[in-house]
Amino acid sequence: MLKSFVNLTLGEPWEDEGSQRLEAVDLIRRREGYAAKVPSDVLYLTFAADVQADRIEGLVCGWTEKEEMYVIEWQMFRDTHPNERFGIALTNTY
Repeated sequence: MLKSFVNLTLGEPWEDEGSQRLEAVDLIRRREGYAAKVPSDVLYLTFAADVQADRIEGLVCGWTEKEEMYVIEWQMFRDTHPNERFGIALTNTY
């Protein structure tokens, strides 16, 4: 209940005890190369997955400073069990 109050009423992020906050330098150290073509004005990428009974569709989007969105990559994983093979497919693809 307190978490909801802090998030929804105060509009502040909830921080659990013992949770670590990532600094920009931590993210920079974790970056990896990405094979897809990404426009030069893209600042960050997001990934979304749509889980269906017979497939999972994955979408990578790039976002600019002006909040423009580019579709960078779309992929469909057919006959994939979301709890097992999907994780493997995502790891191998992205």
